[in-house]
Amino acid sequence: MHDQPSDHFRPEDASVLGSLGPGVSPGVRTVPRPGRRREEERVRLARRIRAEYEEMPGLRLSVRQAARLFALDGSCCGRLLDECVREGWLCSKPGGVYALRSAAP
Repeated sequence: MHDQPSDHFRPEDASVLGSLGPGVSPGVRTVPRPGRRREEERVRLARRIRAEYEEMPGLRLSVRQAARLFALDGSCCGRLLDECVREGWLCSKPGGVYALRSAAP
């Protein structure tokens, strides 16, 4: 007997095929769902924003300035900044600027 894969279906393969889900063939890589990809991107961007603010503790940016710095559209950037405020490490100051909470006064 040779140890080469067979092109024929074997009954013992049924459990492996069934575990992949309907319509998925063995050897086919599945693509992550769009929601997961968006979440990973959101986390990456939030980390970048936090790193910039921590690198420059006196940094105060409006949504427009932050969007330009991080190459984001304004609404996306505003949502990310607001999320950072909810997480407690960024604060929103009068005049619509965001600052690192520890550098807030």
